[in-house]
Amino acid sequence: QVQGRPVLVKLYGRKRTRFPTLARAFGHRFLVAKTGLSARTRRDTDARILGLWRQHGFAVPEVLDLPLPEPDDRPFLVLERVDGATVRSELRDARFPIARLEAGLTRFGAEWCRRHALAEKLREPGLIHSHPGFEHLIDRDGEWVSFDFEYAYTDPRRVETLVAVEIAGFVASLQRAAGKRADALLRVLVAAYPDRDRL
Repeated sequence: QVQGRPVLVKLYGRKRTRFPTLARAFGHRFLVAKTGLSARTRRDTDARILGLWRQHGFAVPEVLDLPLPEPDDRPFLVLERVDGATVRSELRDARFPIARLEAGLTRFGAEWCRRHALAEKLREPGLIHSHPGFEHLIDRDGEWVSFDFEYAYTDPRRVETLVAVEIAGFVASLQRAAGKRADALLRVLVAAYPDRDRL
């Protein structure tokens, strides 16, 4: 609770020792064309991408201008707390109503297509999720909220290719998570995505 509001405090630390971070950062920036690996860069990327997606009406947590509940030297964001299960956990649960999954995939497919079209129009690689998968969506009472934007693509010349990579990532995630229901749910997702040429 910060100022009486439930929040998520996200702290960014070093994931590896300095030399492996520097070695991996070279490939990340120049081979894969993604943002940097330092804690501060990951925080700044998260904040920028969350703002970009919200600006265009996509469901992501809001970044809040609130202080930390207790001091910490690490880079941080204070985020709106989004309550709910991950969509991957719902896909994996054979008892979860398939009608609710179908409704969610129908909404997701339409918004997914709108986001891809906008990324291509604006030449904005930040509108493409660099970690595509249903584990990065929270079901908030039927609204699927995206999260995990510590890394982002940076090359506007590759937007179409990156869209294809994201599509493949979500399809693979659906196949892994949904088990025997995957084929039926994939048909729902394809039907909900209006741009068949891109798909």
